[in-house]
Amino acid sequence: MDDSLFLDQQTKIKKAIKSIRRTTMFAIRQIHDDPAEVIPVPPELRHRKTEVIFIALEESDISPKTEDRKQFSVLASLAGCWEGELERAPQGEYEVRQEWD
Repeated sequence: MDDSLFLDQQTKIKKAIKSIRRTTMFAIRQIHDDPAEVIPVPPELRHRKTEVIFIALEESDISPKTEDRKQFSVLASLAGCWEGELERAPQGEYEVRQEWD
């Protein structure tokens, strides 16, 4: 077997392995009980295109804004208040359109 052919195949294999290593997804999962204002990026993910997702793992104790609660309470107070029949007012007459020639 020719040594140059063998070395060429080895080079191709090494390039393929490097390509696989670059495209393989690398993930780190960190759970913070009380996250700080700034969360450091792990060294393995620096200077790479990275997706960051924040997910709350427990229900929020934060109540809605006061304005939102007021608007909701006004709408909620109207629910089921209508008594009697619903009546649609007359909509007027349809316009008379000209026929196509």
